[in-house]
Amino acid sequence: MKVIFLDVDGVLNSMAYYQNVTDVFEEAIDPDKVKNLARIVEETGANIVLTSSWRGGWEKDILQCGEDGAILTRALAQEKLTIFDKTGASSVYRREGRSLEVLEWMKLCPKLYGEKVEQFVIIDDNDFGWAKHNLDAYWVETDFLGPALDQAHTDAAIEILNRPVKRKMIFLVEQDYKKFYDGLIAKLGLKPELMSLIKKVNKLITLFMYLAYPLTVAWMIYQRDLRVIKVILVPGIFFVLVSFFRKKINRKRPYETWEIDNLIKKDTKGQSMPSRHVFSSTIISMAFCFLCWPIGVICLGLSALEAVIRVVGGVHYPSDVVVGYVVGILSGLLIFIL
Repeated sequence: MKVIFLDVDGVLNSMAYYQNVTDVFEEAIDPDKVKNLARIVEETGANIVLTSSWRGGWEKDILQCGEDGAILTRALAQEKLTIFDKTGASSVYRREGRSLEVLEWMKLCPKLYGEKVEQFVIIDDNDFGWAKHNLDAYWVETDFLGPALDQAHTDAAIEILNRPVKRKMIFLVEQDYKKFYDGLIAKLGLKPELMSLIKKVNKLITLFMYLAYPLTVAWMIYQRDLRVIKVILVPGIFFVLVSFFRKKINRKRPYETWEIDNLIKKDTKGQSMPSRHVFSSTIISMAFCFLCWPIGVICLGLSALEAVIRVVGGVHYPSDVVVGYVVGILSGLLIFIL
């Protein structure tokens, strides 16, 4: 399903339009803007979902609409357009409410209509935290004091809706991470003692891996064990590659994007995907599997525990640690193959 998340004021009308009408209420919708909206629908096949404050007076049955909802319905009908649905209206006056409601509507769409949202565009003249919730790439910004929904906006909306759909794994919890994280902490019911223990375990696992690995390498060199070449080269090469790609991706940390009280305090900016801590711990564990599999399996368990702690600590998204763990295992297998 393709969806147009539609605002009204500043999109389907403008200050310039109002200056040329005799009845601001009855003629609240600019017919020319409706024609542009109709072009978007015609060229994309998208459904209209109302996000505007006008949604308070709109219902699917025009007989149940308020005056403003009826005016909007009639105006769209002139171009044979209908409104498919509206987002929840519980947070109209919250600055970020609209972005959260867009995410919530998309999450519920498969249950309500049997389809998931494959592509969407947000047409609005105001910023409701779109970037904070990773929605800014889908936002077409209009202007109430300017041209509102003009040809350029129309072309931009069509381009966004007709982009090839990228099939990728998406963790739904990351669409509203604050809700997920706050709920996670609440469910764990972390007491100060347990919180302190989690922090200590995180440090101990990191310290153990970063000490055990160089000591093992040093012992192998002392013993003139030629396997040390693979144990050094494979983790070293992939550490550089992972560092390069995560710098290129430069994904923001959860605590940078969301207002969460993260358990593990860090000042690092960006470079969240993949988790280098988890990757490093995992590939070192794979090296230990190569040398002594029982010890390696135990270390892989510790790496998995570290991955969970990094999420609970609020310093990484679930996808960050999953990718770090998987890449660590796959690249570590080369130690056995080479």
